[in-house]
Amino acid sequence: MFVFTTRLTKRGLVTAVALVGVLLCGIILLVARAGASSREAAEPTPAARGVRDNDDRVAYLESFGWLVDPQPLETQEVRIPDEFDSVLQRYNEIQLSQGFDLSRHKGKRVMRYRYSVLNHPQEAFEVYAVLLIDEDTVIGSDIHTAELDGFMAGLAQPDADGPPGDN
Repeated sequence: MFVFTTRLTKRGLVTAVALVGVLLCGIILLVARAGASSREAAEPTPAARGVRDNDDRVAYLESFGWLVDPQPLETQEVRIPDEFDSVLQRYNEIQLSQGFDLSRHKGKRVMRYRYSVLNHPQEAFEVYAVLLIDEDTVIGSDIHTAELDGFMAGLAQPDADGPPGDN
């Protein structure tokens, strides 16, 4: 057993208390900022809730300015992986920019709906809109092409030259 003793002066004690106070304030600010940003990223927009059927899904896409064929090209149950590779990490960055966070849904089975977009200004490409839905809440979305030199973006990424997603 070791015993360590030291003699503290009044000045040293005041300095130590001030340092501890500054450290505690810094920690509180960091925790508050991290908590706020994770809530912002994890909470879907209010319009993303209550998407129960095909009409709701089409209306959700239309709320972003997209005109879609009302018949989905694909309806599929998918499983969000437990571990994200680099591709899924980049995809989740698109989701985070829209207020979604797929990492909160790891291991869950969700529905994936893919629609053909009819009003995208890049007519050279076939453009698709995808919605990922858990129960009646949109948990992810994108607009993309299947072309090698195409694009993928969030639904709500406006551009001066055209509708959202025109990259």
